[in-house]
Amino acid sequence: MHQQNNATLFLFGVLQKLLQIENVSSHNTMIRASDYGAASLASGALLAFAVLATTANAFQQPLVVHAFRLLPGAELKQSLLDYATQHNIHAGYVATCVGSVSSATLRMATCTDPSNAGQRVRHYDEPHEILSLVGTVGPDGAHFHVALSDGEGRVVGGHLLAATIFTTAEIVLHALPTTRFARIHDTATGFTELEVQPSHGGVFSSLRALRAKVATRLPWRKKKPMGSLSI
Repeated sequence: MHQQNNATLFLFGVLQKLLQIENVSSHNTMIRASDYGAASLASGALLAFAVLATTANAFQQPLVVHAFRLLPGAELKQSLLDYATQHNIHAGYVATCVGSVSSATLRMATCTDPSNAGQRVRHYDEPHEILSLVGTVGPDGAHFHVALSDGEGRVVGGHLLAATIFTTAEIVLHALPTTRFARIHDTATGFTELEVQPSHGGVFSSLRALRAKVATRLPWRKKKPMGSLSI
């Protein structure tokens, strides 16, 4: 991966040098049209190679970082789901979360029957510090586990069903634009489980951004120097 990234940077570096040459050429009426055309052709070829290299890199999981804070009274799980929807996150995971909750509802680990899940649910109606929050979120839902400590330092944890923010929740959420986290019913467990799928929209978005970035630098869009053409 590092070699491919270095190759891409090298190609863009050479392209930039050629465009700098052309910038000089465009202000120098003594440059021959054949020289200008050769530089343009070389720039175009290098740009094509750079686009191909960057396209390959787009499939190597570019990372988008989101950082935000939840205020007192916000519902933790639903806020994460809403944030993912609002920011078009199809595959996200919690990198870190620190804060506190005034109440929490957790499902314990021994729950193996979805139809009887209510018997393994625990409610906590006193302030707890958030020690850890991990999990994934996507358009089909989320799966979070949380560890909490009470006023005496006792720790509880489990599958997060709901929690209300007490003072704050400082969250860093990572998104993978080329991936989609789907949730599919698993007959083996009875629950909806994660299925990792490719998201072609993320790749195309990366390419559109690249195209926009280099469009203004295309040599054939530059005005050729007047008086340098010979027929």
